[in-house]
Amino acid sequence: MKIHNPVLSLILAVFVLSSAQLKAGEHPTKVLDVKTFRDKAELAYFTANRENKYLLLFFSSGDSRSSIDMREALQNERLAKFSDKWIVTDTDPNLDDRGKSFAEQYSVDTFPSLILLKTTVDPETRDVTKLNVVGRMMWEKTTNTVCDAYGIDEYFSRAVKIYESSGQMLDTVTYHDRVFPAWERAKREGKYFAMLFNSDYCGFADRTMQNLTDPRMAKYSDKLLFVDTDPDYDPDAEYFVERFDVKRYPTILLMRAVMDPETEQVKKVDLIGRMTGKQTAEEVDNYFEAAIKKYESESVNRDSLY
Repeated sequence: MKIHNPVLSLILAVFVLSSAQLKAGEHPTKVLDVKTFRDKAELAYFTANRENKYLLLFFSSGDSRSSIDMREALQNERLAKFSDKWIVTDTDPNLDDRGKSFAEQYSVDTFPSLILLKTTVDPETRDVTKLNVVGRMMWEKTTNTVCDAYGIDEYFSRAVKIYESSGQMLDTVTYHDRVFPAWERAKREGKYFAMLFNSDYCGFADRTMQNLTDPRMAKYSDKLLFVDTDPDYDPDAEYFVERFDVKRYPTILLMRAVMDPETEQVKKVDLIGRMTGKQTAEEVDNYFEAAIKKYESESVNRDSLY
């Protein structure tokens, strides 16, 4: 039987092709949607809240080569498993006001960058009580490369697993270039205080910062306050630079204030550890763990600010 209707012929052809693909096991793959919320960070944020999903902020710089490469990586089939769990917004802060606000809030100055967020919502009022940073990845300036789909999958899979099991990550963004408020809070709450000294265009500092968002660092979120600071932009950091003779970047200092229980004033500040140069998450974790354990269990000679 011949079919003379062109519309019916087209429908039949599509049906035959689809049937052949299904027989061959070629099922269509759902990939991350990076188009719907492009330069619509505000709408993406509210959609993620309403649907109780993660929000992936993809900070891009238009159609630069590195941004195009990142878009392609995000649409790789390997990341399809996140398509029902994530809302993605591809936002250029120069074109998207809410994207610009997020970039300022999280001190994003490297493009492209990825930040995965999850809100904590009050079960009664449904109001957002906290915006949690689950993970952060950035373009590697020193090698001019972006993360591939494998790296994105590996990193964020671990980040989400840690977040969902503990609900916490090490906060590396709140006190960016804000040494004084971070220090005051650390004293008030009796927490350890870690400072990462960096400078503009320091690739090693950028990479160390990204490594500190590794899920393995989540265990320090309850006991440590972290500040990432460039002394050129944060005058309060200059005191620590001079006191500890910080000359190389990045340098990490780990310390803790010792309070007088009667006056509630700082008696001294113990310097617990110091690391210089590019560090992996494993190196920082191992060093912090050993330094804190030694500090808490032994009497050692400690350098003090006072």
